[in-house]
Amino acid sequence: MALTREDEEFLKRIWSEWKRARIKTGMTFLELRTLFDQFKRLCDEYYIDYKTVDFRAIIDPALSYAENLTRIKEEITGEYPPGAEFEELRFYKERVASLERELEKLKESKVTPAELNKVKRELEKTKKELERAREEAKRKSEDYKLTIRLLREALSVAEKRIEELEKALAEARARPPAPPTPPPTAPPTIAEIPEELKPVQMREPKIVIKIDPETGKPFKTLDDETMITLASLFGGPVESYLVSDETRLKKYGLLPLVKYLKIPYKIERLAQWKRIPVEYVPWLKRVVRKLIQIEKEKERE
Repeated sequence: MALTREDEEFLKRIWSEWKRARIKTGMTFLELRTLFDQFKRLCDEYYIDYKTVDFRAIIDPALSYAENLTRIKEEITGEYPPGAEFEELRFYKERVASLERELEKLKESKVTPAELNKVKRELEKTKKELERAREEAKRKSEDYKLTIRLLREALSVAEKRIEELEKALAEARARPPAPPTPPPTAPPTIAEIPEELKPVQMREPKIVIKIDPETGKPFKTLDDETMITLASLFGGPVESYLVSDETRLKKYGLLPLVKYLKIPYKIERLAQWKRIPVEYVPWLKRVVRKLIQIEKEKERE
């Protein structure tokens, strides 16, 4: 395949660069030209635009002509492996050439027109098959090139993503460790309740109906003032006194308040054990009676 003027200039530039760099070449300039010619022929055979392939990147100036030719063949056939379509194309090319030679011989010899026409018909048929095989090979080559391009693009995106993740990981490792998470704040106890919310006098306990903030269900209990007073006397989270027995058990792990106050010994002894002022004892007895009343009503329901 003839080299164009552009090809010649391209090869001269390569050769000059090698010489300026004082690279010891394993082939002559003539071998370089022949190598490029073989490169173009191979690209043409596989329907590849040779200008889209980096010839300079494939060859190695230190290698011989034969070694570089092997590299070129491996590159082209590795990029576009010859499948059945290319083998079929090669077969029809050779068959057409053979029939054309046979036809020329028959024209020069004394044969009947019937024999000559038979070879002509076979030649035309083979040429059509050759054209079909050429189009199929070209389509397969283009499909393969497209697949390779898409794979390379996908690989490039994946490599960039990996690079970003590695960078993010390195930055995360370089950051100082985060301060430890502070422990959860315990529910306020009676000692933490503002002074203005603490009971200053004993009020008569009243049965009221409230909505449990956790379950949203109504439940019977004593008024908030009474429950807060109990919290101030017996301690524990104030909130546990202001919810239903169900939430009290589930959230705070405590039994209903009446279970602690309805004891087999007298309120006086409980007050003494808890160091509750004696003036609270009569009021506590009334509270216990109200709690027992709520418990019985709950059992009847």
